[in-house]
Amino acid sequence: MKKLLSFVLFIGLGIGFYGCEEEEKDETPGSPTKVTIPKIETSISSNHTDYNARALKSSVESLNYMSGMFMNFYEGFEGYKWVKNGNLYTYQETYGDESFKYTVLDNGSTYTVKFYLTGNMGEFNLTNGLMFEGTYTKDGKSGSWKVYDFVNAQTSFVDVSYEWNTSTAGVLTSLMKMWDNASDLIPDSYDVVINSNKSGTAVFKVDGVKSWSALWNQNGSGEETYFNSAGEIISTVSWGPNP
Repeated sequence: MKKLLSFVLFIGLGIGFYGCEEEEKDETPGSPTKVTIPKIETSISSNHTDYNARALKSSVESLNYMSGMFMNFYEGFEGYKWVKNGNLYTYQETYGDESFKYTVLDNGSTYTVKFYLTGNMGEFNLTNGLMFEGTYTKDGKSGSWKVYDFVNAQTSFVDVSYEWNTSTAGVLTSLMKMWDNASDLIPDSYDVVINSNKSGTAVFKVDGVKSWSALWNQNGSGEETYFNSAGEIISTVSWGPNP
């Protein structure tokens, strides 16, 4: 997770820096279409009197940042001078020996986005190192992405992945996975389901073993359950409906 936060910070700084540097550029017609990602929202009121209910609401709804991560990144460059070659859009900036490249491939009903870095990463140099990639539908209802962590200039592994999908019944499912290192075969995971009435469930697993789960109802009432490493219930807390 620390690596993810570092990546997010880098992206944020990059948008701010390049945004200031390039704000005079003219808009370019035909840039990749902006999409709207479904919002993750629980039925739990923000002024619920129970702390556990409010904490659960914050935890679940924080996934909005994950689902919109690469879209927020893209929107930082919306209107810039993309280079279009067939159905591939490319935006690239070079500063001395360092550069980044951002590509968007139009697949018809979906977009595939990739982010590359070239330059000195401290212990090694990267040349078009793939740091991030994702695919999402143009209606924004489903998608997935991966963030890579480089061990050296030749080897990388998936650090964090995220995927979401909206069913025809309006059920939104989201799944985040986090790997500790290149040899980690069983990632930690956070699985959330939001029903059309904003009730839902959430499960967090450590190395594939459930450590916490929660459910909440349409009226905001719900409960959380905690498990030990053997999968046995340690404790359960519950709360009533919204005030």
